[in-house]
Amino acid sequence: MHSKLGKSDVCIITGTGIKIDLKSFVKTKQLDYSEFDLPKPTTASHKGYFEVFEGQNSRIIIANGRFHYYEGLNPKELRALPQVLCETHPKLVILTNSTGGLNPFFKKGDLMVIKDHINLTNTNPLIGIDSDNKFVDMVDAYSAFYIEKLKESALKLSIDLKEGVYVGVSGPSLETPAETRFLRLIGADCVAMSLINETITARFFGVNVLGVSIITNVNKPDCMGKIPIEEVIAQGGLASKKLSILLDDFLVTNDFNQKRT
Repeated sequence: MHSKLGKSDVCIITGTGIKIDLKSFVKTKQLDYSEFDLPKPTTASHKGYFEVFEGQNSRIIIANGRFHYYEGLNPKELRALPQVLCETHPKLVILTNSTGGLNPFFKKGDLMVIKDHINLTNTNPLIGIDSDNKFVDMVDAYSAFYIEKLKESALKLSIDLKEGVYVGVSGPSLETPAETRFLRLIGADCVAMSLINETITARFFGVNVLGVSIITNVNKPDCMGKIPIEEVIAQGGLASKKLSILLDDFLVTNDFNQKRT
């Protein structure tokens, strides 16, 4: 366990343009990734620091910024950030990201809870790991229990929470119209270049995972428009308020507290 962070109840990793503001919790600490031998993320808007929040029922650690395969990282480097968080022994890791919508019924600014994923990143964070437990069963990659709990919070708050399948690709180039049609055909509802390696790492450590995607744009293969990274960052930021309200209620409503030493 990393003593600088201490134990946690829930950990959150933020995606492009996303900033989580927990109104019901008090920020007690901020630590740079460099203090944990983690490099600074190179993708725009990924800041590279941890925040620790204390609440009545739980202790939350937020990792602001993540690492991507397209940054030239090897499997060990891809699992480093989620491993730091998992070593704080949380009950749950919440992964957020900004994605392109594939489902034609989605719209810009929607939130989607991930019920399953398709790994097209061409890598896996457990490649080369020296462990007999590396053959992780992914049938329950995303916790059905916590998905239902998040839905309950969304219903209470009148937040339209979509549910669907996320497909992860390597990037950094975006999808062609033909690729968009293919991703729709195989059952994906949104697409991005992150999150899957963190899910696999967390499940390797036996930690429950909840994934929430922000739909920053909707890919329409018959009339594809350009999607500048600045627009993705801006839309992620705009939807962060709604996501923060949802996660704040979810964290306050549910009992994550565990005995800490």
